[in-house]
Amino acid sequence: MAEKYLLKNHGNIKTLIWRPSIIACALKDPFPAWTDSISAAGGLCILWLMGAMPFMYTETGENALDMIPVDVVTNGLLVATSHSAQAKQMLHIYNSATSAENPLSFNKFKGIGLYRARYFHLNKRMFKDDLYFKFIHTKWEYDMRIKLQMKLPLKALNVAANTPVVGTKNLKKQAEKMNKLAKKGEGLNDLYAFFIDGNWKFENKKINKLIDMLSPEEKFEFGCDIRNLDWDKFVLYYAHGMAIWCLNED
Repeated sequence: MAEKYLLKNHGNIKTLIWRPSIIACALKDPFPAWTDSISAAGGLCILWLMGAMPFMYTETGENALDMIPVDVVTNGLLVATSHSAQAKQMLHIYNSATSAENPLSFNKFKGIGLYRARYFHLNKRMFKDDLYFKFIHTKWEYDMRIKLQMKLPLKALNVAANTPVVGTKNLKKQAEKMNKLAKKGEGLNDLYAFFIDGNWKFENKKINKLIDMLSPEEKFEFGCDIRNLDWDKFVLYYAHGMAIWCLNED
């Protein structure tokens, strides 16, 4: 609605519409791994790190998790703004995404993320043994796992926490924590269903054209080219950043 309004009413004002995909932690600026938000992909990452989300429903897991570093988004916006201000055209629309040129599938994100997260040994991890996560490809199995592995144990924990003598203060705190995490986990699965099962591709042709016009020095200063983004390194950054700045781990 906002874009349609701008398209119709921008008049003689030069206008730039910038369309970033799912914004994640920093790749380089202000420093690698920086993040202060559990929104967007952060919620998924943090629940995996804590072992609070052992499975999700998806048909294949091969669709793109269209994630992009926050500093790549801001740098690209600066480059596009500079060009738009000098161009004769009054309206410019740019995408800032990774799904077309350098896609990261949900399966790959899971593989890299879990491999890296096993070495963090988070104090807030729900279970101290090895992390586990699996994509479930049939709805009936997912519903069954939700009932048997999540709802039933949680119900038993709530009963124990509210039972005299057995329901200690620590047990009640644990039950409260588990209830919150379970609610967030179910909500995230519903939230990401649109992205997990939708094979969307957003091309960066316009911003890539501007990037190719930059000098080597400008490309370094305003790093916004995702075509050579190293996902192994970046997913490690993301998991590390979430652990430090969102979970307050050392």
